[in-house]
Amino acid sequence: MWAVSARPVAAEFCQNLAIKLGYKRQFTGPWTAKENKAMIEFLKDLSPQKFAMTMVGCQTVFEKMRLDVSPVVDGEILPAPPYILRQTAPIRPVMTGVTESEGLIFLSLSQKIINDKMIKEFEETFEGLLEILTTLKTEEEEAAEAVTLEEYRKIYGITELSKRDKIFLKRTMVNVMSDIINNYAWYNFMKAERERGCQIWSFIFQHHNPKILAGLRLMLPMNTTHGTEIVYIFDHNMFKVPFRRTSLDHLVGLEMTTLLTNFAKYGNPNGNPILPEAFIYDFVWEPLTSEYPHRHLTISSKSKMNEEFSKNSLVKFSPYYQKLTQYFCDDKFWINKSDTV
Repeated sequence: MWAVSARPVAAEFCQNLAIKLGYKRQFTGPWTAKENKAMIEFLKDLSPQKFAMTMVGCQTVFEKMRLDVSPVVDGEILPAPPYILRQTAPIRPVMTGVTESEGLIFLSLSQKIINDKMIKEFEETFEGLLEILTTLKTEEEEAAEAVTLEEYRKIYGITELSKRDKIFLKRTMVNVMSDIINNYAWYNFMKAERERGCQIWSFIFQHHNPKILAGLRLMLPMNTTHGTEIVYIFDHNMFKVPFRRTSLDHLVGLEMTTLLTNFAKYGNPNGNPILPEAFIYDFVWEPLTSEYPHRHLTISSKSKMNEEFSKNSLVKFSPYYQKLTQYFCDDKFWINKSDTV
């Protein structure tokens, strides 16, 4: 949903951007190949700075659950949608993970106030996505139980009473946004790769030094979020905020880079299987299995293995999210259809 767009979606965004930048349409009604060509010539004459984009204040992520613009399946660099390419990809070991609150930074960048109105807006978007899902059902799925708005509210604990609690609202919106941004996709990726026969080591990164995000005025500066783990891999803060590393930061950084380099060298984050005693940590990172498909390592100053997720939204909603990602990146779903979500 984030990495690739169907071409009609990307084309509509580019057309609207061109008009915003001063292009005057020559015709009314649907865009023609002739007018698209004229639009491209107009855009070629603009300075590169005109095309600069920012996530700050971007509402598309919240209103349509996707990015304004992203690569398309062009038949060359991307010969097919990712979900199709993955079916024939080589079987390889996989190390994959997310941070504990992926959506936190995106809520901050949106510059939106977390309140009852935001909950209502998300529910309206959710209902719009449900309408799309009904058009994607196969005959076998028609008889299956469909996901509903009531289930969405129940899974995330949204009630009229709970919405009066400001702390609850903030934590719930972080959870919802984290699932949408990365968690659903992460879960679906692990499931698909495990079923193909790949050996998978999964993690949730929890360690956090709040000074990494100091000055960004996050609404919940209490947890690790999208990109903060980079500090412990490359020793670089992508948020450009100077901060002093603690002794725990250095320990977690050493652990993270050890796991990654072990995986790169041996295809196993625990290191050389011939010399297991060389692994210096007091845990063994076990891969996913059919019996334990939710197994993951929680990475912190005291990393440990977990066999289940702490919330059940991933198991419930990820299959529906998978259908939506296919819809938003595959042109076959957009024949004679406009962007309505």
